[in-house]
Parts: sequence; structure tokens; C-alpha cells
Amino acid sequence: FDPIQLGKELCEILNEKYNELLKGDFENIFNYYLQHLYKKDEKVKFKKDTRVFKATVRGITKTGKLILHHSIEEEFDFGELEWMG
Repeated sequence: FDPIQLGKELCEILNEKYNELLKGDFENIFNYYLQHLYKKDEKVKFKKDTRVFKATVRGITKTGKLILHHSIEEEFDFGELEWMG
């Protein structure tokens, strides 16, 4: 891969999405993000404080909280969890 070319492509996409956001097209960006969410609908191991658990990644809220499902559905803010793999 050419890192300079990849960097340019990333900047173009970020600029495009930023302009969409400025135009008030949040729903389109949010739905695009959900479609490409890493490990969506897959079971992943997480750690919160001393608790280690496996949960299925369901999505995110519109405020950015990660939605996980194990025996119950929970939401977590950025930085609350450690991704264990």
C-alpha cells in the first residue's frame, strides 16, 4: 500500500462526511457508520474494571455509546471498556 495515497483518500472521505454533517445529514452518516461498525453482530471479549465478559456488538447510540448484548443489553461510553479480542 502507498501510505501517502491512502492518507489522501482518507482525507477526502473525512472531508466529504464532514460536509454532509454540516448540511445536516447526520442520519445518512450514522447509518453508514452502523453498516461498517467493526465486529457488529459478533461476540467479542471485553473487560470493564475487573469484570471480563463476552458480548455481542449490537451497534452504537446516536450519542456514541457502544451497545452490547450478553444476558442483558448495556451501553458503554468511550473509554469504559477494554477490548480483549
